Amino acid sequence: MAAATKRVLDVEDAVIWACAEELAKRPHANRGPDLPQLGELVGREDGLLIGKWRRPASFPEISPMFARGFVPRAPAGRGGDPHPDALIVEAEISAIAERLAGVAPPEELVFGIGLAVDVAGAWAAAVANVANLTLVHGRLRKRPVAGDGRFEVRPKLAPNGKPGVWRIERLTDPLGGERDYENPVQAVRRGLYPPGAFCRIEYEPDPQIVINDRADYCAWRIGLEALAEALSGRLETITALAPAAALFPWTGELDGDRPRDLFAPGAERVFRGAEERELEALRSRGERRPLGRHGAYRRRIPAKPASGTKADHKR
Repeated sequence: MAAATKRVLDVEDAVIWACAEELAKRPHANRGPDLPQLGELVGREDGLLIGKWRRPASFPEISPMFARGFVPRAPAGRGGDPHPDALIVEAEISAIAERLAGVAPPEELVFGIGLAVDVAGAWAAAVANVANLTLVHGRLRKRPVAGDGRFEVRPKLAPNGKPGVWRIERLTDPLGGERDYENPVQAVRRGLYPPGAFCRIEYEPDPQIVINDRADYCAWRIGLEALAEALSGRLETITALAPAAALFPWTGELDGDRPRDLFAPGAERVFRGAEERELEALRSRGERRPLGRHGAYRRRIPAKPASGTKADHKR
């Protein structure tokens, strides 16, 4: 018996299929850990103080928004068992961090930053969390945020809305002790300020947050590439290709082309467009379209006259 044809998917789409569609079928797939009942939170002595009635009449024991964690049995999943291929994808996702353990942080993480940032720490945190990043964003059907390097550099404004000038001064607390604070100062004369005066520069967003976001995105994207290699030839119904997502989108890099689903809505339009281009090429060469298998001599079966026509009346 011939093997079924496999679906060719981008590995990003394969993760979405496995996490958002198949793994959600598990019973209690979306349920959090069981929370202890109220009786377990208090000891015997405290329980005696609380008494039998632990809440006023018509008031729930807990807020409805937290009831899901306290119910003894959560509703089942969508029904059925996850596809075996989805279980393989899940198992390989959990091993991504091990495959990225020796990967150095890419130099493109600091593209356009030009400031002192902790690249090594951001990359180490992203690699350690790459499995969770892949699972969560697969369930959400979205990608991690790629940090943007477009900073807004501006001076810190004074209460009057103009660039402020400050000086560190010491304040004596009436209750005891001293502390330093930034005190706005005025110019002695045009362009001249008291000694120790300074202006503060602010960055929006914080460059370290941008690096953290870029590290998360990069670890997720490189992890998808490692995942595609690990899944090669192991799935029965899916062929997972290398990710088409851009590796460093903040540098201007664009996504590649994903594999086209020939049976998806709109595929007929693709083939129709190819046929029209072929006919236009034939017309430009002065040629005619080649005949089909039956040629121009295929006979059409004449339709039978409907009842009540003139042929029936002549009989």
